[in-house]
Parts: sequence; structure tokens; C-alpha cells
Amino acid sequence: MDGEYAWGNGEAFMIGYVRDGSSIDATLTPFLLLTAGSHSDPYVVEALPVHVSADGCELARTRHGRKFVYGGLPPANSPGPISLWQLWLE
Repeated sequence: MDGEYAWGNGEAFMIGYVRDGSSIDATLTPFLLLTAGSHSDPYVVEALPVHVSADGCELARTRHGRKFVYGGLPPANSPGPISLWQLWLE
């Protein structure tokens, strides 16, 4: 979470086009668990996927910390965590 995307927002969407039948629970959650909680977690996972009801698609929300600061001066310029809405479409 280096601030390249959605740097000024507290929420963002990630859309994935799934062609192999993958699911958030079977694919994304285990992937995030590989480094979650470790000091070297590149995704700065604060909350694993939480599902939200959606007709015909998978929708979940994750929360991630961010390592960058606005203008390079911490902590007053820290953007805080970001919630990512994960939308997987087939």
C-alpha cells in the first residue's frame, strides 16, 4: 500500500475477472494469510475479507494499513488505513 492508487481516499474498489472458478474464500483469503500479521507484510493486512451480500458476484471488504505519508512528514500527514472492496466477476 504505497499510495500509488486511491491515495486520497479511505475506500477503493478492486475488480477481478475470474475465469477459473476461484473464490475469495478459497483464493484471496489464503493468499493474504501468507503474510498477514508479519513485519514484512507487503499488503499491510488489518482485516481479512468480510463478505457482503451481492447478487451474482462475490463482494468482500478488506482493510489495509498504508506505509506512505502525505508530503513525507509523519504522523500528522498519515492517510490512515484503506478499505478495499473486492469485487470478483465471472
